Amino acid sequence: MENIDSFQEIIQWIQSPDAGKKIIRWIKQDRTDWVPWKEREKLPGFDGQGLYFIAEPQPDKTDDLSSRIVCIGETSRTFRERLNEFNQAAFKGKEVHGPGIRHHKRCGCDGSAVYVSILPLKLEQSWRYILPPFLEGVVHSKYKKINGDLPLDNQHSKNKNAFGEPSPPRPK
Repeated sequence: MENIDSFQEIIQWIQSPDAGKKIIRWIKQDRTDWVPWKEREKLPGFDGQGLYFIAEPQPDKTDDLSSRIVCIGETSRTFRERLNEFNQAAFKGKEVHGPGIRHHKRCGCDGSAVYVSILPLKLEQSWRYILPPFLEGVVHSKYKKINGDLPLDNQHSKNKNAFGEPSPPRPK
């Protein structure tokens, strides 16, 4: 990502006429190669924060926001911690990661056809909890524009929370 020092610069970057192209270029430039799920800990930057992409089966290298991507997520902790939660949910059925639980319910697979790529962000402490969720939303929006909807495991059922339970009514 370009050197951006303030939230205002991020907003200007996102709102620029060629923002979509910039996002795709940024993903191409900084995202790691796809690796099989079982090899995820070998990814450079695995103990950092940023965005992660989970696909099934492996996308083509040139397909930046492929419809094969089933989950786009973010972590302000480490990829190791967050992807371990996805692993526990998707392949063991533990309710610790919403998209992971949806993955488990959708396919009940063992992970052998799952691939992962990460986009590490080198963040100062002050940006650590702000930037990853914001950028996740931007990438979700771009993915939806390209593919017509969110990735399968990011889709919430209407009136249900991340774990498929009925959502409480919203206060009026």
